[in-house]
Amino acid sequence: MCIIYLGFVLVVWFPAGLRGRHIDYIHKEHLKYCSQPGPWFLYEHACIPPNIVNGKYTEMQTSWYKGGTTIRITCDKGYEPKNQAVTARCVNGTWSSLPICESNTDACSEPPKIQHAVIIRQEPQEIYSHGTKLTYTCNDGYKPAEKSWWVTSTCENGKWSHQPQCIDEHACIPPNIVNGKYTEMQTSWYKGGTTIRITCDKGYEPKNQAVTARCVNGTWSSLPICEKSTDACSEPPKIQHAVIIRQEPQEVFAADSVVHYECRDGYTAEGGDTNITIVCVSGKWTDAAKCSK
Repeated sequence: MCIIYLGFVLVVWFPAGLRGRHIDYIHKEHLKYCSQPGPWFLYEHACIPPNIVNGKYTEMQTSWYKGGTTIRITCDKGYEPKNQAVTARCVNGTWSSLPICESNTDACSEPPKIQHAVIIRQEPQEIYSHGTKLTYTCNDGYKPAEKSWWVTSTCENGKWSHQPQCIDEHACIPPNIVNGKYTEMQTSWYKGGTTIRITCDKGYEPKNQAVTARCVNGTWSSLPICEKSTDACSEPPKIQHAVIIRQEPQEVFAADSVVHYECRDGYTAEGGDTNITIVCVSGKWTDAAKCSK
């Protein structure tokens, strides 16, 4: 017996003695060119397995499909069926309307190439589905430009978020100065030997008058500390039947800070006024009037 595929039918030739016997399945390895003459038998209009790029489906053990068979395609991660078509039917030896798996609108293409870094635990691929997180490790002599052993980039709505950086191991990442600020570099990191000057926020002052820090071997030496000034005030007092107005909440108020209150409806301060004002003087708030009916 030998078999050939003519595009719409499987053609089977039976040698003498096999002619007329029923065949339940045809193995893929039997699909070959037959040059031997003989009587031909046209088998049912079957289909060979289709090739679905970036998709998969349940394959038959017989490696072929009877006419009328319907298969359901599942697209790979990062791909979706075009026009929501997910099935194909074997009709007269061919597959009708084979589904096409195209990249999702929220999928990402090739990830960013990070200088001095390589991607780990990830096989290369053309498309990455939404939510995919890639992890990079820096080469020897370099470190992440953030407080972490690794750097990451995530596919979000078709774009890679966060552009990781690997910097010289002797460089420093920006320090966190509580209640203080300094001039930040556009590179978001500092070369070894760089000195920065800290300015404390209002109501704070540098401890021991230290205002500078130097990047030495990848770390900051003696970072300044901004502590509450001796003449600053804590949170303003609560006044019964009144609310603070025109003021954002904060923990410390610098000297000479002014806080305004307004009496609630139906209440007034002394003299019939509805507004009350207090001032921070030498670390204390001035006495406040009361709101009464």
